[in-house]
Amino acid sequence: MSGDISQFVVQVTWGNKVIADRNVLAKVLQAITGDGTIQVTIENFGPDPAPGVLKTCIIKFRTVANGPVFRVSGQDFSWLDFRSQNPWDRRDQPQIVSITYGKVNIPNPDVMERFFNAMINTSYVDINNNNMGGDPLPGVLKTCTLDYRMVNDGPLLRISANEGERIDFRKHILRITYQNKILYNKPEAYERYNRALMDYFKDPKATLTINNQALGGDPAVGVVKNCQIGLVFYDTLGVVTPQLMNLKEYQLFPLWVGSA
Repeated sequence: MSGDISQFVVQVTWGNKVIADRNVLAKVLQAITGDGTIQVTIENFGPDPAPGVLKTCIIKFRTVANGPVFRVSGQDFSWLDFRSQNPWDRRDQPQIVSITYGKVNIPNPDVMERFFNAMINTSYVDINNNNMGGDPLPGVLKTCTLDYRMVNDGPLLRISANEGERIDFRKHILRITYQNKILYNKPEAYERYNRALMDYFKDPKATLTINNQALGGDPAVGVVKNCQIGLVFYDTLGVVTPQLMNLKEYQLFPLWVGSA
């Protein structure tokens, strides 16, 4: 790099590849000095260094010539935002960890983009062969399982839905705290309680008990533990509302009477 570009664009990597293409670097420069954002796509950063693999793009940059070096990063299809005064503090990008359909890993970029857009737009994805990029097991009822984070350093979440159902980010669990400890790496627990939440909106009955087995262990033996479940759901007017449920061990989830 040389000239004006190198004064602002220090380094661009996508996956394991350092990007040196001046056309790409010029787009990044325009985002830094003008547009404010750029999306991680083949059109902006291609060619794809690892087709079919979910990658992270990292950009080290300056906002003024010879100024301090900042950093932004995001996965495929995310928007990198250079407008924050301290980009190191940006933690609001969802991350897709894995998508499986019929127990088959789905690396299809169109499918990943579909889920990513649903996450950032608080929308949903209907689970069918068309939306999942094909039928890996013809004639068999399949389950889609999504492992994800809603923020970069947030808990590893999991939600699943059968073929014919939908994965709905207008009503899902964002965080579970059990005896004052956030469940950061227990996706199975999030999957269980997301399924209970999904079933509740079909038939409003609390069905899943707050207990050690469902939550992946006992953090305080011999004590009746507290549990907080943070989630979002949409009401009869279609308004997405955050909710924090305060429960105790042995109570049933969900605790309130919601509406679909």
